[in-house]
Amino acid sequence: MAKILIIHFSTISNVAQTIPTVYSLAAQYPQHEVMVLSQDILAPLFENLPDNVIFRGMDLRGEHAGLMGLTSLYSELKEEHFHAVIDCQDTFRSKYLRWRFKLSGVQTACTDKRSLDEALRRMGYPVQPDFVSLFGNHKGNIRNLQAMTGYKSNDKWIGIVPSLPLLRGRIHPLPESEEMVERLSARRGVKVFLFGNGRKEQKQLEQWEKRFPGLISTAGKLTLRTELALMSHLDVLLSADSLRAQLASLVNIPVITDMASPAVMRQIEHITRLNPETKA
Repeated sequence: MAKILIIHFSTISNVAQTIPTVYSLAAQYPQHEVMVLSQDILAPLFENLPDNVIFRGMDLRGEHAGLMGLTSLYSELKEEHFHAVIDCQDTFRSKYLRWRFKLSGVQTACTDKRSLDEALRRMGYPVQPDFVSLFGNHKGNIRNLQAMTGYKSNDKWIGIVPSLPLLRGRIHPLPESEEMVERLSARRGVKVFLFGNGRKEQKQLEQWEKRFPGLISTAGKLTLRTELALMSHLDVLLSADSLRAQLASLVNIPVITDMASPAVMRQIEHITRLNPETKA
C-alpha cells in the first residue's frame, strides 16, 4: 500500500477543482491511501469521497501558523510515512512542507489545481476521470432543511446567485438579475432558491423573498455542508459566481452563467423541461 499526500491550502473554489481527480485516484487505487491537507473549514468537500481518502485540516491562523506551526505539522505528518507528496499551490507554507519531505527522501511534485492528474501520472499513478457527484448517484440529505425548503414533488427547483454589485456601501442589483428572479418565481410548479453571502446581500435577498412568491433566500442559513446537499436537489443553477458554479458541478447540477442572454429562458426550459412561459 502506498500513501499519497496532496497539499492544497487555497480557496474553496480552487480546492473544489481538484475533487474529481482526488475521487478518481482513490476509486481506481483502492489499495492506496490518499490524504488531502487543506484548510479545516473545507472538510465537507471530502466527506463523501471513497473511504481511502483522508482529510487532514490545518489551522493556518492558530496551531499551524508561522514557521513553528509548520515545523510541528511536518513532524506529525512524517509519521505517516508517505510515498509521494504533491503540492497543488506552491506558496511558502506548501513549499516548506514539500522541501522537508524532499530532504527526507520522499518523492515530491509541484503542480496546479488543473494539472493534478498530470503530476499523478508522472509519479506513477495515472487516473481516468470517472467522477459524477459528491453524492454518487444519490442526492444530499436535506431532511434538516425541509422547514425552509418544503418537500420536492414534481416542482422544479431553480437556484439563482444574483449579480449584486456593491456601490458606495450599498447593494445595487443588476436589472437582469431582478428580472430573472421575478419571472421565474412567478412560474407555476417552480420554486426558486437564492444564494448569497454577506449581510448586505442577505438583506437584499430577503427583500426579494418578501416581494415575490415561490422564492426562498438561503443567505445566512446554510453551511458549506448543507449548501452542497441543497444544491444537489436543484434542477439548474443560474450563477455568474465561479464558486457557486464550481460547487454545483461537484453535485452534477447544470449551470447557466449568463443571465443577460436573451436565450436564457429557453435554456432553463430545455434543462428543466418546463413548459414555455405562461402567466401564473
